[in-house]
Amino acid sequence: MEEKKKRTLLIVSLAIVLALVFGISYAYFLAQDESGTQTITTQNIGLELDDGTEKEPVLLAEDIKPIDRADIKTKAVKKNFTITNTGDEKLFVEITLDDIVLGTDNALQRFDYLWSLYEVNGETEKNISIGAFENVTDTLTVGKYLVLEPDAEKEYNLYIWIEETNQNQNAMMGQEFSAKVVATGEVYWESPATDFTFDSTTGTITGYSGSGGNISIPRVINDVAVTKIDGYFFEGQTINNVIIPNTITELKEGAFMGIQLTNIVIPNSVTIIGDAAFTGNSLKTVIMSDSVTTIGVGAFTNNVITNFVIPNGITTIPNNLFYNNELTNIIIPSTITSIGENAFSDNKLENIIIHGKDSLDDFTNSSGLTPFEDIITFKP
Repeated sequence: MEEKKKRTLLIVSLAIVLALVFGISYAYFLAQDESGTQTITTQNIGLELDDGTEKEPVLLAEDIKPIDRADIKTKAVKKNFTITNTGDEKLFVEITLDDIVLGTDNALQRFDYLWSLYEVNGETEKNISIGAFENVTDTLTVGKYLVLEPDAEKEYNLYIWIEETNQNQNAMMGQEFSAKVVATGEVYWESPATDFTFDSTTGTITGYSGSGGNISIPRVINDVAVTKIDGYFFEGQTINNVIIPNTITELKEGAFMGIQLTNIVIPNSVTIIGDAAFTGNSLKTVIMSDSVTTIGVGAFTNNVITNFVIPNGITTIPNNLFYNNELTNIIIPSTITSIGENAFSDNKLENIIIHGKDSLDDFTNSSGLTPFEDIITFKP
């Protein structure tokens, strides 16, 4: 499998300083590019990361207060950059923030200090991922398995902001944040189509007969796009890593149940995650976008997730969604109207922030929150 993958890692870095200077009642944001661009090419495989600023300030936005998530495109810090594939091989691209400084004594290592990555296409932006700096140390992956064709480029916007919570955020004042954007390229690869049973009528993978380990699900089988992954056929195997292609729109019930995954990247093509889709793994991190509109019952039950930002796209948090994980803080966006039983039970919760509500009575169902009334803060 390793020989088939032909892995070649190239690291191209652009130093970015995003200095955040906070006043007593508001935040000043300054983003400045610290170095020119670099290109590293090896055996016709290359990446170029270029924001075109050539050491000039890229953003100066003063007098910005902590903001609601809905306002990030107009009020948050924005770092724009482009990644170009200068070689003749299709690549998987990973985007990370490296050498992160989160203030004195990690004062910005918080659940209400957030980031979000968008792919830019002309005048439109599509969300790729969203997360918090809670539990982050010096490195953070913000995008992974992003496909880049040969001699092609993609433009991205990275937004960073403080989520307004109605809590005391004085500890974040006067702090400095800095980071370096790093792009890593790996030659694109797929597991053999013969490892999968495929229903070409529905575009659904219905079985797997491979040897486990690292799996990259094909985008196309028998000239038909793979759009859905059926459930339970991986269960009991040891799967170190699963790459889900961006042709997939639905992960059905039990799709990746009990296969010992430690992390997962859900591409922004996915809109539906079925019941128990990732139950019973060892997931610590989940990369997900706002494109998800439906998450099923117990989808992430029995993992070790420590940090999760609920996407704006969903309206219902179902029963047992995060039952038995290690969440310490959670922000519930204003789009959520219902929270099922035991949605957050058996975690390590210290804070729950609820946007767009005055009380639990504003939900059509709030049974999943009633055990935590003492740690809830409402942000109407």
